[in-house]
Amino acid sequence: MFKWFLDMPIDQPALDATTFTKNRTRLGATRRRGRVLRRRRGPGEAAPIFDVWARAASYGSGVSDAAPNDSTHWRDVDESADPETFVDYLDRAAAVLQESRRETMRMLAVAPGCAILDVGCGAGEFLIELATSVTNVRCVGVDASRSMIETASARGATAGTSVTFAVGDAKRLDFPDASFDRVNCSRVLMHVEQPLIALQEMARVLAPDGRLVVFEPDFDALMIDSDDMLAGRAVRTCFTGRIENPDIGRRLRRLVVAAGLDVVDVTASVTAVPSLQVADGLFHLPEHLHHAVTEGALGADQAREWRSSLRTTDARGLFNVSVVGFRVLAMKRDPAPDATLERT
Repeated sequence: MFKWFLDMPIDQPALDATTFTKNRTRLGATRRRGRVLRRRRGPGEAAPIFDVWARAASYGSGVSDAAPNDSTHWRDVDESADPETFVDYLDRAAAVLQESRRETMRMLAVAPGCAILDVGCGAGEFLIELATSVTNVRCVGVDASRSMIETASARGATAGTSVTFAVGDAKRLDFPDASFDRVNCSRVLMHVEQPLIALQEMARVLAPDGRLVVFEPDFDALMIDSDDMLAGRAVRTCFTGRIENPDIGRRLRRLVVAAGLDVVDVTASVTAVPSLQVADGLFHLPEHLHHAVTEGALGADQAREWRSSLRTTDARGLFNVSVVGFRVLAMKRDPAPDATLERT
């Protein structure tokens, strides 16, 4: 991990962890009412957490050509046979990444009066939590998927927020220059062709002295603990081969600087996945194992033995799959005054 720190006072109080936790609990209570009824949820309701994990195994047990891990499908969610599959996937990831969102909010230092843009907002989790934790903020989320925007809008209304969600392209943001004090982008650039263009757009709409936080996993560093390292590497290779930018995490700092922003803080963190069931739901390990066999990277017997070993370690409470994530905090500095104006 490497860090750069600058002293950047904020005039107004920012979001604190206690307020964040209190409001997230309130949102969770809204969701729990949906669990008790045990009915099919509408577009504005988040997936109940116990249902999310219960479904994880079924998502990872078969072979599908429309796995949410595939960048081509993430770029065109609305054309998929079941867009709700992608919403469910984001809900599963949101349950794992609660601490990650808290850290992003801390780094953004959102204060009353701020205007915040979430690029690739998905189902709206980040902005809805933020809007219920900080008063007098303008929150706008954009996503390429109309299905995602409809879900986010319905959830925002259910939570009683005034967040605005709209369909938009990360590489052509439909906002004037310097429109936002804070910009967030999480787990989006790994699927974006030409991510530098998207970052340049975020820099354009960011106001002087504004903050940008970008968080991306580095799936090329996905760690799968097993005695057969070659099999684990083969599965990871099949996984990363279906992601546009599997190593985007380690490249974030260079890209943010190339977009014209000053990097203030770079952190790397490791998230451990708690079980094989959850790992299958998030990373579709059986699908990628199947592809490793069909593509000739593994033999069928070796694949079966590897999968069996994962089940054994999982049953003994020793399962370990971990993913590395990188988070970059950057600022847009005020341009230096024109020297000729200073002399006049």
